[in-house]
Amino acid sequence: MAAMQVHAQDHTLLSLGIQILGDLADLPLVRTAFAACGGWDWLLPMLESTRDSLDLQIDGVRLLAQLCRGGSFGEASSARVGAALEKVLQRHSHHERLLYWGLWAVQQLHGASSLLAPLWASIEGDSSANAGIAVSALKSLGGLAWGQGDGAGPEQAPPVIDAVLHVMRHHQDNTPEILLEGAAVLGRTAAYAAEHEELPQLLKAGSTAVAALLDLLRARAAVPEMAQRVLEAFAEILEVCGRGDAGQPPVPVLRRSICEGLFGSPAEAGAGGSASGVLGLGLLSKVSAEHESNTRFQGVVMWVAGLAHGASAIVREMDLHPSSYSVQMSAMRTLAVLYGDHLDLEVSDQNRAARAAGLQAVIRAMSVFPENVVLMQNGCYALSMIVDHGLDDRVVSEDTFVACLRAAIQALLLSQGSYDDSYSVFHLRQESARLIAAVCAAAPGLGQWLLQQGSEVLLSKALMGTADSIVSGRRDTPQMEEALQFEMLALTHIVGPTAAIAGALQRWGSEKPSVARASADAVAELVRRNHPPIVEELRRGNAAQGSVGAQLAAAMQAHKGDEELQSRLQLALGFTGAAPESPPTTR
Repeated sequence: MAAMQVHAQDHTLLSLGIQILGDLADLPLVRTAFAACGGWDWLLPMLESTRDSLDLQIDGVRLLAQLCRGGSFGEASSARVGAALEKVLQRHSHHERLLYWGLWAVQQLHGASSLLAPLWASIEGDSSANAGIAVSALKSLGGLAWGQGDGAGPEQAPPVIDAVLHVMRHHQDNTPEILLEGAAVLGRTAAYAAEHEELPQLLKAGSTAVAALLDLLRARAAVPEMAQRVLEAFAEILEVCGRGDAGQPPVPVLRRSICEGLFGSPAEAGAGGSASGVLGLGLLSKVSAEHESNTRFQGVVMWVAGLAHGASAIVREMDLHPSSYSVQMSAMRTLAVLYGDHLDLEVSDQNRAARAAGLQAVIRAMSVFPENVVLMQNGCYALSMIVDHGLDDRVVSEDTFVACLRAAIQALLLSQGSYDDSYSVFHLRQESARLIAAVCAAAPGLGQWLLQQGSEVLLSKALMGTADSIVSGRRDTPQMEEALQFEMLALTHIVGPTAAIAGALQRWGSEKPSVARASADAVAELVRRNHPPIVEELRRGNAAQGSVGAQLAAAMQAHKGDEELQSRLQLALGFTGAAPESPPTTR
């Protein structure tokens, strides 16, 4: 600020300085320091004195939006900031970027209600001229954190939904962006209402929003971007309402309204009969048919269906369309998210049965498209997420896990047999190793089966390929380090941690910090899984040359300047039973 005060006439320097402050103001401590240093006494007069410079006005309002997130002023400053914002917005009421940041600042300052006035104003007079105001206000509302703060509570949600609906109807024929942004706001606000259905005013407002979204989907089903935005809004609401498999009566009102609107009557919705499948014969089925070849869109359709009816319905859809690439791919991605993000899928018998069926369905899909790198990669990931729920004889037999390992080996062979060095092939190798590690973590005895198949040769080659591709002396991407970790974990279950982890550290650990990082993380994961033979080997001979402990200690010596890596290596060294050294400090 001192530099900008000295060079107040240098607009280039001012702009750069304000942009830097705007980036720093993302931190609460910086916002507090700004106020303590008298920042408002400099910023607000500067905005007024440079009112003819549009670039400085935009940069200044962006800084205001960051500062208004809290911690930078009291009531007196709040009033001054509000007055300054009002002047800026009046001067530049039709500049889209400035409007966006200005209305965002107003929302941060005064809550959701402060954006209702510009929304209502946008439907008066020249619609085309006011459309930009509406879009900016809707974008600001879309980022509102409902339930956090006095300006985003039960009292504000109903009038927001009412205003958004009026604006969408007014501009429906000339500004598609308003419909897109409006659908997102309706979804976000209705999701908040779904969390508080016990409040009559919120239930009524949420029901109104759901009905409007269904009407919009019927009217714009042929427009992929619009239909996808509406389905994403429904997904956000269903996430809050809960899923069909795990839910118990009474069914939440908004959830029931969405399911009846998308799938048909309650009796049809999600029944998954042989003719209709998970989508039923209702609106969602028709919308899906409009965009059958759009894989991204089909993924959203499947995700909504999965949230509504659970994993078992997704598996039925895979069974109905075994040769459809888009269905199989979308279904696998949905299963991966359902099992990866929602650990409570095990609470019902229906989901327990779906778990075994899901594994078998994904394996079948991989056998139908064995040369498709992207599908095989997604298949391995989906299997890993399902397998992570563990081995349960009531649900998944060991034979099914062996089938998962066979699929992983086929995927690994595909990755190593490809002359394509693209990212897709790298990810296929990564996901193959992840799956092997996940299966062996759930059923450690299967490491012996892999040894009998000679799989350690494939995994050693994969580990060597990943490690050799890393530049010495430099940390690589988190994805590369994660791939190394999975390869070490998978190999450990076959040949033990000394050969897999200590061997990798001995070969690459001193010159390649990414290998050291992956090794430390692999040790921590193995100890967390607590398979006795592996843990015993990790701790046996921890000081002996060539042991995991000795190689971790050597890596610590080699990378003294990397404090974050030092802490990870020290933790892993402690897990081996060796006495960790104090990490060296750097200045």
